[in-house]
Amino acid sequence: MTGTKPKKLYNKVGPEGLAKDYLVDSSKIAMLESIDLIQKDIKYKKRNLSLYINIPFCPSRCTYCSFPTIVYTANDRREEYLKALLKEIDGMKESINRFNIRTIYIGGGTPTSFDTNQLEILMKHIHASIDLSNIEEFTFEAGREDTIDKDKLQLLKKYRVDRISINPQSFNEKVLEGLERNQDNERLKDLFYLAKEIGFTINMDLILGLKNETSDSLKETLDQINILRPHNLTIHTLSLKKGSKLVDRQESMDQEAKWVQDLLEQAQKYCDRNGYKPYYLYRQKEILGNLENVGYTLDGYKCLYNIITNEEMESILGIGMTSNSKIMVENKIQNYTNYKNLNLYIDNLDKSIEDKKALLSQVIF
Repeated sequence: MTGTKPKKLYNKVGPEGLAKDYLVDSSKIAMLESIDLIQKDIKYKKRNLSLYINIPFCPSRCTYCSFPTIVYTANDRREEYLKALLKEIDGMKESINRFNIRTIYIGGGTPTSFDTNQLEILMKHIHASIDLSNIEEFTFEAGREDTIDKDKLQLLKKYRVDRISINPQSFNEKVLEGLERNQDNERLKDLFYLAKEIGFTINMDLILGLKNETSDSLKETLDQINILRPHNLTIHTLSLKKGSKLVDRQESMDQEAKWVQDLLEQAQKYCDRNGYKPYYLYRQKEILGNLENVGYTLDGYKCLYNIITNEEMESILGIGMTSNSKIMVENKIQNYTNYKNLNLYIDNLDKSIEDKKALLSQVIF
């Protein structure tokens, strides 16, 4: 693969150009062709806008994580952050409502780190401030089972969330120990079935290349996936970034390349056999084996937001600490990133609001 978003290069030069000029492997080209076919029915418009809302809290920090996450169990600033988030929404709402809101994606961190009352305040405020009459998809990351319960799931459904992520990363106990992640697999599965009963489309994330991962441990995880049958399955290859506890493995990446390549092929073969089709793909710097992250879907369940953010054909407005905006101005992407430190985010919020309002005002329908 070439570049962080190989599908954009595929769109430009086609499969022949990838093979001849970039020497991309035929299996990777076939994957991009499959992704292109699934995305063919999506139409893009200048008036469309997607919203990404970031909630940067987690109950603990996993070893692979490089995000500026705030462990609220040690330093609980959730209430303070919620007030800032509502202020940003209020400051942006007139500019936002010029557009047709196509999708909303609330991510993190772990957004279900907000307690039930805080979640209701946020969701009620979104509905009161933003015109959602034409929304096509509303996603909420409910990534960790230790932050989810029945009340939160029912609350999200009440406010028209139709897609959630419940992310095991692995079902193998040794791999989970290496993550320093407290995960009750049986409770996670119970919550999955409850969420499915409530009516959510459900994504699950897996990360390949974690400490203690083997072909057998991955098979154990995929066997559980086969029982659960989530609508979407996102296969990540571990990316070793500064800020994560695993960054010291950087020097061994060359030695690990073949091992993680085999794991990725094992996961891809599982998806091929079980009706999961690739529908988006992206790559990251410092990714093990120079590989990729792939989103898979069962027929009829592709996530529109994931496609939009990777194809970069429509505007996305980021709200909250660390969030990134990608605004299409005269067919070129204008980026704007909110501060990655909570104090700086709050202290500079008025300026950030004005900067992004000015950016949105440049979009001509």
